[in-house]
Amino acid sequence: MGAGLSNPSWHGTLPLCDRLMNVGGRELVVVDGPRQPHATGAAITAILVLAGIVGLTFVARAPTQEPNQSQTIPYAETEERPFSLAPFDRVMRDPELVTTDGLVHYAGLKQRSQDLDAFLEQVKAISPHSNIASFSSENEALAYWLNAYNAWMLRAVLDAYPIDSVKEIEPEVFGAKGRICGGEDLSLNEIEHEIVRKEFLDPRAHFALNCASMGCPWIPQEAFDPARLEQQLDREARRFFKDPDHLIVDVPAKTVFLSPILDWYQEDFLKWLEHTDGAEQSHILQYVRLYAPEDIAQKIDEQFDIVWQDYDWALNDAGASPLRVRAQTG
Repeated sequence: MGAGLSNPSWHGTLPLCDRLMNVGGRELVVVDGPRQPHATGAAITAILVLAGIVGLTFVARAPTQEPNQSQTIPYAETEERPFSLAPFDRVMRDPELVTTDGLVHYAGLKQRSQDLDAFLEQVKAISPHSNIASFSSENEALAYWLNAYNAWMLRAVLDAYPIDSVKEIEPEVFGAKGRICGGEDLSLNEIEHEIVRKEFLDPRAHFALNCASMGCPWIPQEAFDPARLEQQLDREARRFFKDPDHLIVDVPAKTVFLSPILDWYQEDFLKWLEHTDGAEQSHILQYVRLYAPEDIAQKIDEQFDIVWQDYDWALNDAGASPLRVRAQTG
């Protein structure tokens, strides 16, 4: 069973903003200070004319945004601009840079970062917020943000490498601005928490974002592709729960050992279950059963105790010594 990207609440409500247009199925609003809740057609026409002269500020509507958490961008173009995943895909598919078990050869990537940096130049120039025509579907938008996060994380590690853990570059690595996306000056925390988690009702994204640590989901050997995003997210969720570092079921002890990712973001998983099944109450182990290997899923009982595993913050460095070996989980 897949989580799916269908999200009836894709468009939320932002107070003090008038609805302006719908492009590619995604609503835009003008952020121009407090206004009356019902603008006249003439007023909207005047705003559109003024846009060609002085420009406007747009935001993409998010399903659960609070008024003080809106993501504001300097402009929103409606003409399609090219955006290619090819440079980032080349990095991910190069076995000398990314291994089959989700490790990264940072020393090699530091010497061969041209494709990574070429991709980030595109990310800086365009985003689903700044140009909705280029990311008109939800899959296109989500794939952009997942790839942007992972690419910016790789660049952050390379800038500090050699290191043994991203904990050595906290809090800047997650909290510092400078991760430019379509003109927005963002941090990795903002990409994850204010955009991915709030604009998309799909907790499988937690298995796609890689924080360059051994406790993280594995970084895949390909970029996330809008045309195949559903299959890719399903694959990453199943691979996550196939890894004993993330899930162990001890039937005699009636205990499930789980990655703390399921604890930290439990709200997202439960909200998805309630939204999908319509149940008033859900249990995190219900979600685990959806993606755990069948023989393991059958053993999971919601009455079992849950023990949250320790999170491994060691860098996911393929060149680390001693060499870290992960079990092949397919």
